[in-house]
Formats: sequence, structure tokens, C-alpha cells
Amino acid sequence: MLNVAPDAFGEPLDDRFRRPRRLVFGIGAQKSGTTWLASYLSGHPDIHMSPRKELHYWSVIRGAHYRRTKLKNDRDRARSALGGSLLERLRNRFDGLTKGQPDSKHAIYARLYDQPAAPHSNYADALFLDYKGQPVAGEFTPAYATLSVDGYREMAALAPDVRFVFVMRDPVARLVSGIRHFARGEIGSANVTPQIVRDRILACLADPEHFDVVRSRYDLTIAQIEAAVGADKVFYLFYETMFQQSEMDRLCDFLDIAPAPAGVDRRVNGGRDTATVVDEDLSSVMRTALTPVYDFMRQRFGSLPQTWSKVGAKVGERKLEG
Repeated sequence: MLNVAPDAFGEPLDDRFRRPRRLVFGIGAQKSGTTWLASYLSGHPDIHMSPRKELHYWSVIRGAHYRRTKLKNDRDRARSALGGSLLERLRNRFDGLTKGQPDSKHAIYARLYDQPAAPHSNYADALFLDYKGQPVAGEFTPAYATLSVDGYREMAALAPDVRFVFVMRDPVARLVSGIRHFARGEIGSANVTPQIVRDRILACLADPEHFDVVRSRYDLTIAQIEAAVGADKVFYLFYETMFQQSEMDRLCDFLDIAPAPAGVDRRVNGGRDTATVVDEDLSSVMRTALTPVYDFMRQRFGSLPQTWSKVGAKVGERKLEG
């Protein structure tokens, strides 16, 4: 299943990447409604999205920052019951893997990160699982927002027409929501107090390269991806204004497919703990740290959602997250 024509990196490509008219990759931002958006795209009759959201293929094989952060966490935290290394934990997520079922979906996911060099056939196995010939195919992994120029270029080289979707949320609100999300996963929702959130935020801000900080640096993501593929191949959405039919119609137009109804009132992965709210002083500290992002976004887009301009506004969970 190899295309005889080499890609931009000199390797032959699996020909499945060229079967749809175009590929689309959702690249973030984390905690910005990506689960809702991926669900909308999956339900569109003209789009095939990978059955499993967040394959993490490119963040594992090309995301140096992602791997470095995860490996550091492996050293800093007790080894989990799922195994020690990053790849072991990712593989072991697919607990349905059994011997004698080499073509099961669990086996496909479990071998996703093996031999990661082009032609990316293991990735094609996962990406096109249950593919039925739709004109658009893709996947949504928010961690792709931290890739390099070369990473985006390699993704864009998979097919003649590759496009990207990037959702952005108020950088401070996204940072808080991301930190609370991981805290809930580690210690349980009932144990996440305002003080724990505050301590984690301050520790995060002390390291400009902290993964949660980088995920709010939309200026860096936009610079990297537009240097790789050009602005015309990237569709931008704001979390605060995304949940309306007109925005989904614009997205469908970008993908050159017919509009489809969007369940804009449907809740997907909404935050459970709405009581924890960051105080005004801490919100101001975060906004100061993220000033380059706000300045860049105003220059790049002109008009921003009104809530982005409110220093000290409550940054608890919004109606929809993912």
C-alpha cells in the first residue's frame, strides 16, 4: 500500500492518505471545546474522523516538547499501574488487546507508535479505521498545537490537500481549565481546592516552557503552522463564539463540503467542578505572563471575544469544554 511518489521528506507514502479529497487535522487548543467540535465533524456525512479522538501520533513521533514533558513526568511521579514509559502507557490504554486478534481495533491502536518513520502505515491503520469513502478524513489531537514547523510540514505532505483547524479560548481561562483538568485526573474532583489550583498555576508560570503554558501560547502555534503551510490552509475558531450554526457553516465552507446541522446546545465533556474560581489577583498575574499572546492575537485578528478583555473576570468552567 505504498505510493511510489516520495513525500517531501524522501519517503514513500501509504496511498490511503490520498484516497479522500482532503485531510483535516484538529490541532487544539486543549480545553477549548475540541471534543464537541470533533463530535460535530464525526457526525458529518462527508467527513471521516478517526474513531478514537486524540491519536497522539504526531505528538509522540515528532513532538519533542510533548515527549520531553511526558518523560519528565515519568521521572517525577510514581510509576502508574499502566506501566512506566510513555509508549507503554499509551499502548496499554487499549485494554481490549488480545493475542490472536492482530486486526482488532485495539491491536491497531496498540501498534500505532511502532516504527514511526514514513510511510506512516500504522498511523493510516488507525486513522482510516472504518473509513467508508468520505471526501474528507482526519483526526483531532489538541497536543498537536505544540508541534514544530517541520512537524506540520510532514503532516501537510501526506496528501495534496491537507488543512488544519485551530480553536482558541481566552488564554488565561484555557490555562486554568487545563490545570484543573489534570488535577482532577490525578487527585479526584472532590480534592481539587482553590489553593491546589493556585499552587499549580504559580508553579506552571515559573516555567515558561511548561506544557500548560505552551498550550496557551497561540502566538507560537500560529507562527509555526503558518510558516509550514500558509494561512490559507488553517481555519481559526474562538471557543467563546464557536457554538453556533453560522460558525459550523463557515467551517464546512472551508472544507468545501455542504453544511450540516450542529447540536449547539449539546453538552460534551463539560466541567464538573464549577465552584473553583480563580481570584482577580491571580487572574491578573496570569494575564501579565501571557501578555505576548493577547498582544499578538489583537494584531492578528483585530476583534477578539469580549470576555478576553476582562482582567480578573471569573475563569471557572464555561458551558462546554473538551
